[in-house]
Amino acid sequence: MRNVDRAGRLFDALAETPDGLSLDQIIGTLKVPQRTAEQVLRVLRLLLGEGDDLFVVCDRDDDGIYRYRLMSAKAVVDAEWSQWTGTRTVDLESRLILFIAASKAAVAATDGRSKEGKIARIMERYMLRLAEDLAELDGRLFP
Repeated sequence: MRNVDRAGRLFDALAETPDGLSLDQIIGTLKVPQRTAEQVLRVLRLLLGEGDDLFVVCDRDDDGIYRYRLMSAKAVVDAEWSQWTGTRTVDLESRLILFIAASKAAVAATDGRSKEGKIARIMERYMLRLAEDLAELDGRLFP
């Protein structure tokens, strides 16, 4: 079975379980190894991200167990409904800083006239712009 087909099965399982499923429950539902279950989650998120109003979030419940749930895209950005956006925002900003550091190293290590050098410079330029825009939203300067 292809992961896109499994994603459909996972969607149905999540739709039937408003409180969400743990990763172990997803593994059991799909009868696949953990790595495949994670890939199926990614496929489902990508499919839903192409225009659906639903998204799959993963929040920690009161017992400390992370549960995957289908959620309205509007609720995803509402902190009262989901921790996901705040957690992801912090995580993404942290990764962005690391990617900027890596792109700076790539710029220093490549010739700007080569394809690799051009790619490194484009990536650095756009990542720096994103970091600056995000910092500006918070009223701070990006270092």
